[in-house]
Amino acid sequence: MYDKRRISITAGGATTTGTLNLASEYAQIIGYRATAVTDTTTRVNLTDARGVMFLDGADVDYTTVKDRVIGLDDTVTGLTAFGTVGGAVDATGAARTIGNGLGLLALNPLTVTWLQGTAADILTFDLYYQYPVLRKTITLTVPTPAATITGSLSLDRKYTQVVGFSALLTGTDTAVRLKITDADSRVVYLDAADKDYKTAEVHRQIGYDDTLTGLTPQHLDATGAAATATSIAPLPVVKSPLTMEISNGATAADTIRLRVFYLP
Repeated sequence: MYDKRRISITAGGATTTGTLNLASEYAQIIGYRATAVTDTTTRVNLTDARGVMFLDGADVDYTTVKDRVIGLDDTVTGLTAFGTVGGAVDATGAARTIGNGLGLLALNPLTVTWLQGTAADILTFDLYYQYPVLRKTITLTVPTPAATITGSLSLDRKYTQVVGFSALLTGTDTAVRLKITDADSRVVYLDAADKDYKTAEVHRQIGYDDTLTGLTPQHLDATGAAATATSIAPLPVVKSPLTMEISNGATAADTIRLRVFYLP
């Protein structure tokens, strides 16, 4: 479902904040509509419960109504990557360059920050979003002796699109590899190299494999030819349950918590 939340912020100085509570714990942020009364050189910062998702890169004249839809930050700076650790990646964990048309994956509540507002000026901010985004969690433990470990994660939908995941390792290893496979043996995600999931929780929002190798499905255009690297690709439909696999873990008893986010 789609919804709108509105907040009015009265500037009390250089920086003023307000809170938006959404209709579900997780949602996709589509965009916003904002207008100010007098200030012509201000900035808006949108943050979810885990970190910065959107930040005006330069001063904006909000006295003229601004309607915006927000895409993922393909520079992988973490601004729009569901938190500050991770990135807008493809299904191999590499920097994503193919757009998938999905909104920003956000954890409720959201904070709207109005920067450089003149005292007593008013910003009216309308946020548009889609909800819910569903979540399932599984924890895997490296066995003794250390070996590849797998677990089955049943989702609330038989068929869905996986939009992202979070991973946090507790223990020793700073270099393991994650693989997610669906019930039809489609590879949903596969780290191209070992990753550090221990130093901080990693949040990933997944796009299609922009090397066009097609981890499982092949990305074609409408003529059956291989699509170009700039072609927008929808996420493949996958079947529950998912198989979650952690390999190259060398320390027995290390645990890794995996949270998968998917559409209803």
